[in-house]
Amino acid sequence: MRTRVVLLAILIFSSVTVSADVIYYCTKDGKKLVTDKPCQELGAQEKKRVNAEDLRPLNTTRGLTQGDLNRSQEIDDRLDRRNQADAENREERRAQAQVEQAQGKAACSGLEQEKKNIVVAQRSPLSSQAQDYYRERLRWVNDELYRLNCETL
Repeated sequence: MRTRVVLLAILIFSSVTVSADVIYYCTKDGKKLVTDKPCQELGAQEKKRVNAEDLRPLNTTRGLTQGDLNRSQEIDDRLDRRNQADAENREERRAQAQVEQAQGKAACSGLEQEKKNIVVAQRSPLSSQAQDYYRERLRWVNDELYRLNCETL
């Protein structure tokens, strides 16, 4: 229903902007139509006919008082300040994200190197205690790589 009202308003305003002399409100197959052509041309039933001069003008700034204009300017200024502050915050967050990304890459490369060292150490003959240590350490390194969302080969 709301979309019909919006569509109807758009059609009315677009019809008015093309300087239609008469606006026809019609129904066809249970649907409402708004057009600048007579309903009979469309094979529809006419419900209402409105002269374009009877509609209110679209320009609303002419009727605003100076106080209303000042209030509107205050709102615009406040929104501009807010947008500027948002842009500054966005830049700060972007810079912080770049720093964190660089730190994350450094941590990931350190973990990758440790993983390689563990794999090399596991290839040599080890006692069962050493094997358990390296297995557990490799599991921890893999968990950290996953937690940091590191790109691995």
